Amino acid sequence: MQIALCDDEITNHEKTRELIRQYKQIHSDRTLSLSSFASGKELINHVDEHGGFDLYILDCIMPEMNGIDATIEAMKMKP
Repeated sequence: MQIALCDDEITNHEKTRELIRQYKQIHSDRTLSLSSFASGKELINHVDEHGGFDLYILDCIMPEMNGIDATIEAMKMKP
């Protein structure tokens, strides 16, 4: 499963990485990869160039493009 994390708070990236690491230990048969982005624009640029993700974890309060706006843009792009 390809997971995208988009949050402007770096501590949230660290917490999410740790939670996913713990999940992987329990479910070692599953393949998970996490890609982290510090802004909605950065995420959208990546999706535009490389395609979408299976799961998006998005901060709803960020400067410029928030998680809701990033979701709308990502859904308009090819999978």
